[in-house]
Amino acid sequence: MSFESGRLSKIVSLYLKIRQYPTLRHNIRTRMREELFQRRVVSSERFEAEVLERAIASQKVEGVYDPAVEEAPDQWQERYASVQDHLTEFYFAYNLPPDVFDRIVDELLKDRTGSERDIRLAYNPEMAPLHVLLRDGERIEGLPELERQKMAHHLQEIIVVIIKTVISDRLEFVGVAKQWMTVRDLRRIQNRRFGTGKIGGKAAGIVLAWKILQSEPSLREHFRMPESYFIGTDVFHAFKKDNGLLHVMNQKYKSASEIRAEFPQIQKDFAAGTLPDYINKMLANLLHGLGKTPLVVRSSSLLEDSLGTSFAGKYDSVFCPNQGSVDENLERLTSAISQVYASVYSADALIYRRRMGLLDYDERMAILLQVVEGERHDNFYHPHFSGVAFSRNPYKWTSRIQREDGLLRMVCGLGTRAVDRTDDFPRMVALSHPDLRPEVTVSRIKHYSQRNIDMLNLHTNKLESQPVDEVLSKNLPWVRMLASQDKGGYLVNLLGVMDDDATPGALVLTFDQLLEKTQFVPRMKYMLQHLSKHYHTPVDVEFTAHIDTQMSVPEVSICVVQCRPQSLRLDEAKAKMPVEIPAEDMLFSTRGVVTDGCVEHIAFVVYVPVRQYEALGDRSQKLSIARVIGRLNQALEGERFVLIGPNRWGSNNPDLGLKVTYADVYNTKMLIEVSYGVGTGKSEPSYGTHFFQDLVEADISPLVIYPDESGGLFREEMIVAAPNMLAQISPSDSGYADHVRVVKLPAVSGSKNLTVIMDAEADESVGILVDHK
Repeated sequence: MSFESGRLSKIVSLYLKIRQYPTLRHNIRTRMREELFQRRVVSSERFEAEVLERAIASQKVEGVYDPAVEEAPDQWQERYASVQDHLTEFYFAYNLPPDVFDRIVDELLKDRTGSERDIRLAYNPEMAPLHVLLRDGERIEGLPELERQKMAHHLQEIIVVIIKTVISDRLEFVGVAKQWMTVRDLRRIQNRRFGTGKIGGKAAGIVLAWKILQSEPSLREHFRMPESYFIGTDVFHAFKKDNGLLHVMNQKYKSASEIRAEFPQIQKDFAAGTLPDYINKMLANLLHGLGKTPLVVRSSSLLEDSLGTSFAGKYDSVFCPNQGSVDENLERLTSAISQVYASVYSADALIYRRRMGLLDYDERMAILLQVVEGERHDNFYHPHFSGVAFSRNPYKWTSRIQREDGLLRMVCGLGTRAVDRTDDFPRMVALSHPDLRPEVTVSRIKHYSQRNIDMLNLHTNKLESQPVDEVLSKNLPWVRMLASQDKGGYLVNLLGVMDDDATPGALVLTFDQLLEKTQFVPRMKYMLQHLSKHYHTPVDVEFTAHIDTQMSVPEVSICVVQCRPQSLRLDEAKAKMPVEIPAEDMLFSTRGVVTDGCVEHIAFVVYVPVRQYEALGDRSQKLSIARVIGRLNQALEGERFVLIGPNRWGSNNPDLGLKVTYADVYNTKMLIEVSYGVGTGKSEPSYGTHFFQDLVEADISPLVIYPDESGGLFREEMIVAAPNMLAQISPSDSGYADHVRVVKLPAVSGSKNLTVIMDAEADESVGILVDHK
């Protein structure tokens, strides 16, 4: 639509009318746009796309050809707002009669003067357009206190309907959110939403957590939320429809093997897809305003981050360093969104849904776009440190630890290493006793420390991992709060900069001074307690943090990037440890127990011999072993079996343990890791990782056996000497018999099954053969 001279009289007339109300101009134009959208003169998506197109065209007219360099974000926002105002006036003047403008002004003046304030809802809010609900809700919130109280029931209904329309319709969320969210809050979310669908579970969790934290003055000062934007679930459906991908919706009903086999092609098909034009234009506008600020594209499905079904790690998250031109950054951003969309159909996600009884639910994916918190050091960008916090500690390495005070897993840099099971070690902190480490000797503290840092390389425009020594050797002032110096047999705090003669590897990330000399621990503990109280359940919070060393006492500011109900095993039955166990019936014993419990009637043991696995030199062979485990998991469905094998199950590095995912192990009753060699550290506990949460939600008990340590025993010979049933149970895998053993216990032990008893208070666990006849 063009600005034709014959129609300018209408526009000029409207222009002059609006200028009569200098303090109401913004509200008047907002109401004008509402009328245009409600009357379907133009859709909101088309309107915003046209504003963007005209704003960019106006730049070129004024000689701006490289906006990221030549025009500051505030100048762009001024330009965009100006074009939006002019286009609003044009559409309104050309399409609507003058009396509509008069009514808008009259209503706004009545609101301002206080006359006729009795707002009555002459409609069903469930059937009303969103802009009407936002408008009337804001009017009610703007009334004086006494008048607002009279309308409180209407306001509550409006808020509930908007929450269910924009955020989530899951009742457990709505029940909490309606107590905290205002219409003003919901308007802010709406203004940052692209599309018309819901913003999903992950986004819902962060906006609710933010409101709860803002209610407490002592938390409001030290906690913040990253700048966030939302792509609604409707865009996911439009993406699939426009790109001929609706056929993937039946993937969830296929077998696990079919899902695995077809997923690579689905990834390719989604990567080749394009987002709707109006979304691309809105994203380009966003990128233009943000400049070269790094973003992370995060999944936010409707089911995600719910009580009992966290979907932790099931869908992809993609970092976008955002260092190219707007067009290059847009290409990378839309590619990242397509990747997240495709992950809805991964084996891990679909099998998890099947296991949790959610397969028939129409899973719709929204997108959460967050600015990455951090700062630049040379070409690298990352926060000082990050982590994940749990308000209930699932891991007691000493009886002094109080579970209700919580647990932290912390890493320097981006938080990916805190939630994924990698070849590294985060710092584990029991908030009840932050000075008590799982490790007690200097050699173990050094071994169980973080070796690599995840960060964004702004030069290569990629997510990278770099060695601690290479990244933190610049004597950055905040490093002394996180690192100690190895003096050859003992560790000392960094009081200033590193010694000039420090040897490579002398920097050890202990986080000691952070824990000892700042208010970080008490604030995290209080934050977790406050959120848990109002969520009515323990919570799991991901965060980034910045250390300000300019003050006499270093100050830590914390950015909450995710909040969800914590995955817990609620039936932690206290099991009684037998007084005497016949030696011939003892299969294993170990120390270091996650929780109390008893797993009985285990008929099958699937065992991957540790030394044979470690002797494999070819990583592809190790990956093949993991695939065998996945097939056995299917073949033994309905049986009570345990998985026992080398070191770190679920690790990203097959040299450290079997690279399995949830889809490979979900049918087992226990997952037992065996690690030989005191201090080798190959089986660092997974407690707090996404893999650990998978085990908890699937009611799979995790355990680690250290046969060489005090109190450790593993009678491997009992399993090795028994007949291997691998060929009978999975004939296609018979060639792996040297590396995978399947033993049916009653057939070799005189009708005895395995019972595993875990006693967290005694820090002891035993696996014994018991006759249940």
